[in-house]
Amino acid sequence: MLARLNVRTKLLVIMLPLLLAVGVLSSIGVLDRLDQRSTASANQQLVTAARAGSEVAYRLQLERLDAVARVSGLTSPITNSEANTDVATKLFLNRLAALATDGVESNGESVQPTYNTLKRTFAELNDARGMGAKAGTQPSSVQDAYTSVIDAVISADFGFLSEGGTKVGSGAAARWLIAATEADARAASDAAIIIGATKSGSSLDVESTIAETAQLRVRADSWIAVFVADTNVFGRGVYDKVLAAPGFTASQPGFAALATIPASGLTTDPNSWLTQSTDRIDAMWGGQQALLRHESEYGNGRLDDLERQVRYYLAGSAAALFLGLLLAARVTRLITSSVSRLTEAARVISKESLPRLVDSLRHPENEVVFAPTPINLRARDEFADLAEAFCAVEQSAISVAAEQSTTLRKGISDIFVNLARRNQSLLDRQIEFIDRLETNEEDPDQLENLFKLDHLATRMRRNAESLLVLAGAEAPRRRGREVSMTDVIRVAVGEVEDFVRITLLAVDPVDARGSAAVDVAHLLSELMENGAQYSPPDKRVDVIGH
Repeated sequence: MLARLNVRTKLLVIMLPLLLAVGVLSSIGVLDRLDQRSTASANQQLVTAARAGSEVAYRLQLERLDAVARVSGLTSPITNSEANTDVATKLFLNRLAALATDGVESNGESVQPTYNTLKRTFAELNDARGMGAKAGTQPSSVQDAYTSVIDAVISADFGFLSEGGTKVGSGAAARWLIAATEADARAASDAAIIIGATKSGSSLDVESTIAETAQLRVRADSWIAVFVADTNVFGRGVYDKVLAAPGFTASQPGFAALATIPASGLTTDPNSWLTQSTDRIDAMWGGQQALLRHESEYGNGRLDDLERQVRYYLAGSAAALFLGLLLAARVTRLITSSVSRLTEAARVISKESLPRLVDSLRHPENEVVFAPTPINLRARDEFADLAEAFCAVEQSAISVAAEQSTTLRKGISDIFVNLARRNQSLLDRQIEFIDRLETNEEDPDQLENLFKLDHLATRMRRNAESLLVLAGAEAPRRRGREVSMTDVIRVAVGEVEDFVRITLLAVDPVDARGSAAVDVAHLLSELMENGAQYSPPDKRVDVIGH
């Protein structure tokens, strides 16, 4: 099949697998970066949802402290807690609905079940609020109802951050700060229950609450230790700011004392305690938001970087494919151009140059000057070497033809010379024999016939000498002494067929060199022969020498 394709197509077929490989590798690279971008986008959405969930937990912690304080008979400084919680809850559920719609997964599972569970959990929040409004409700029951909702939110946040918050360390470590905040927030509401019971002198058994509060404080300190060990430099800086916050610093002595609450209860001022608790929760929640905001900013930067990588990779892949195609087309064009030029040169040599060369050998009279066929190749590669070989072959053929032509012409000339000299030798002997016959002949008629025969033999000798001249050979007859031009002319007249019509009128007394006498006589006889043949038969040919 490939044998039927032209050179250009074959070259493109050779380049096709390479171009396909570049295309496939480029596609894999683009798809990989698109997948990374999709994963980063999902992580970013999870971090955004975790931020909203963190705020819901924070608002619920304040609302729980407010509700427990009121049920315990304390005056709470917290205002609009339920309204703030509702706003945060609505925003959080909207975030989760968007994640479920987009098909985002958390820990390998769809967000949809988490959204459905939290939606049902928030619907139960009204029951917890209703409990706080009923007379005789135990504060611990109200706290447990709120705590179950908060635990569900924190559990969802833990799942979101374990999946989407592991890129820089601050997001994942925020889980431990959220857990520590919840432990302190529950300890604060437990302390409010103890303060309320101590203040009212209630016979309520608060021993279990006191023990739970101490455990919560130990748990909060443990979560803080885990956070400090797990977070990065930025996270530690955030926690240093939390420690330096005035509200958090002011709450430290009171919360440290929760680890050793006496059995008699707490006599702390309720308003002061609730203010310290809200300040502490605010400071720790501020730290959570700083960590998650940093994680979100990193995610945005990561997304932008992946977007650029996708664009750059697409541009680079397209450029590589385009350059590959351009290079393939360029190389193919150069090769096919060289092949076409060589093919055209071979056609000219085989169809034109060599036939003309052969024809010139067959017809030597048609003298033709041959030159090698030019093959103009801009490349300096194997094709240029092949072009030089073509030219060398053609030049060799021309040289051989020229040598053969010269040899052939020389052979023909040698044949002419050989024949002419043989004839000349025979004619000289014939003339000598006729001369002897003329000498011994006395019959006038026979003598006239012999004289005519002598004249014909002389003309034949002149033709033989003409043949030697055409063959380029020197006439063998040479004279040493000078000869009178009159005698030269008479010898020339004797070699003309129609000599009776030729009249020698007058010639200046001039001598010819002996070496040139024969040639001059030969030349004059040819001229007289022309004059006699190309003039009317009744006219005479006059010879005048001056």
